[in-house]
Amino acid sequence: MVSNSIIQRMTRDRILLLAIAASYLLAGFAEPFSDRPNEMFSGFAVIHSFVILVLVFFWCKADAAARQIPLPVGAAFLAALIPPVGVPIYFFRAQPWRNALLLTVYALAFQVFLYLLFWIGNTITDRIRA
Repeated sequence: MVSNSIIQRMTRDRILLLAIAASYLLAGFAEPFSDRPNEMFSGFAVIHSFVILVLVFFWCKADAAARQIPLPVGAAFLAALIPPVGVPIYFFRAQPWRNALLLTVYALAFQVFLYLLFWIGNTITDRIRA
């Protein structure tokens, strides 16, 4: 069980990153039950895309607040709409280029981790259903 003090110390941006990770794991579990499993526009994929859009939008705002920097105009919207492009643009508009480059590498690693979580959830569900 996670200690309440750990949760209380977590910043909003980190909580949103955990929510994004949890959404990928849950989407992996749910996808095999979709009307069109493993297709780009299945019902669950569309719902998950909307959830990601909302979570990334609020993460961008929370990240800027946690770093105590002004949020670049339109950065949260662009990051939510097209995360693979918008998140690095947000970093490069809000941070010095070296920090932005490092944060972009971290974001890429996080995205790979998210795909791994989705795959794990999907594989577990497929094995249970088999």
